[in-house]
Amino acid sequence: MRRYLSAFIVAFLFLSSCTKNKTGSNCTACTSAISFKTDILPIFEVSCALSGCHDTITHAAAVILDSANAYTKVTEHGTGYVTPGNANASLLYTTLNTPNTSSVNGMPKGLAPLSECQIEAIACWINQGALNN
Repeated sequence: MRRYLSAFIVAFLFLSSCTKNKTGSNCTACTSAISFKTDILPIFEVSCALSGCHDTITHAAAVILDSANAYTKVTEHGTGYVTPGNANASLLYTTLNTPNTSSVNGMPKGLAPLSECQIEAIACWINQGALNN
């Protein structure tokens, strides 16, 4: 009984933390600050900094997205990966919005695309200035 109650509480807290956004999804609204360390880096670590992709050995397109390099690499001046304050002008965001089919740009390659909520979190982080927070 206690196990079911715990599972119910966890599910309730998870679902209640989500709010409908303007697209009607259950993503957390972009009204509070998005943290690179707690919101964005985990996306990179799970979906991007993998063998054959953006890890320290393969570093596809010379981009390493592990915890030690991710922020510095994506915000490197002159690369266009991230244009702080403008997700639509950021290569990271536009690449993530490319359909993940046989396209060269579909990310993450060979895996399920990032969720709408993950992509929205990245866009919010960029639009909020792409801070290292």
